Amino acid sequence: RFRDIPLTYVLTDYSWTTRQFWKQQKQLQPWVEAGRLDFAKFDAETDETLDLENRSETLAAETLKNPLVLIANYFFDGLTQDVFKIENGKIQESRVTLTVPGANPNLNDPYIIEQISIKFQQYPTTIADYYDDADFNTLLEMYQSTLTETNLLFPIGSLGCLKRLRHLSNGRLLLLTSDKGYHHESELINRDEPKITLHGSFSMKTNYHALGKYIELCGGQFLTTPFYHNYIDSCVALLGQHPENYPETRQSYRYEIIYNNPDDFQTVKSAIDQQDEAFDVVQFLAFLRLCGWESKVFLEYFPILSQNIDTFTPNIRKSLYQAILQSWEMYYHIGEEEDLPFAIGRL
Repeated sequence: RFRDIPLTYVLTDYSWTTRQFWKQQKQLQPWVEAGRLDFAKFDAETDETLDLENRSETLAAETLKNPLVLIANYFFDGLTQDVFKIENGKIQESRVTLTVPGANPNLNDPYIIEQISIKFQQYPTTIADYYDDADFNTLLEMYQSTLTETNLLFPIGSLGCLKRLRHLSNGRLLLLTSDKGYHHESELINRDEPKITLHGSFSMKTNYHALGKYIELCGGQFLTTPFYHNYIDSCVALLGQHPENYPETRQSYRYEIIYNNPDDFQTVKSAIDQQDEAFDVVQFLAFLRLCGWESKVFLEYFPILSQNIDTFTPNIRKSLYQAILQSWEMYYHIGEEEDLPFAIGRL
């Protein structure tokens, strides 16, 4: 029923290089030419508007007439976080000192991040006016009253981002976010000092519990799963007039995220990866269908397929051929080293 509504997708990134790649990506060109796709720089910790680069138009609270649908995939884990230590119901500010080995380290070394040591030092603080935002202080006070012994990651960069997006959308938005993190309050108890995860840059776990409580303070809903996660947590924030009146949105979340949870899929995939050599082609094709013809999965099992292809029956070959076409249709080129076209050609 939304077929005739002129929706526009906006791909945002702080990096000019990334946005230039998108603009030159041939698979995206039909969307650009149809006026359905635009691009914008977005600094999550400062920007309050979006300057569309194709339309030369600015999306601002004063000009945006429709609600926003936001997709934040592995996004919040890279934003600024504050750290607090809570002991016996008292909260202290944790300040960070970074050190690297050697008397004169090369600060321009791109691998220096792998050598960094992190040390936390606690300082007394008052939290009633710690932040300029009353809602953020309310969250801190809540944690001081409910948590006893823990190190608390407080997602101040993410909270500020949500505050600005809430203003931009005039309080009408739906946010779908997936990240490594946690949303159950019990997961905040007895946490060690936070560590960073290295992957070219660095990131930390996302405290979705805090983001959810903030959304609720703003009069919205935060949809989460009833179970815990190993790899990725997927949540939905819903703000608008009478957000409780969106049963279809809640039902979609139940079906797509609770009943078909991405974290469950990754957990099962990790177990399957340990037995990949025992996988026969029928099982592989079933798994490929379940994961939506993911090209990375296709490439992972390509060596096994190529080694055993002489044993495939005609019907299996037809099914594999259909799988090849589907995987190619879903493939999005980002310049990675794995050569999907070559693997397809060989098969």
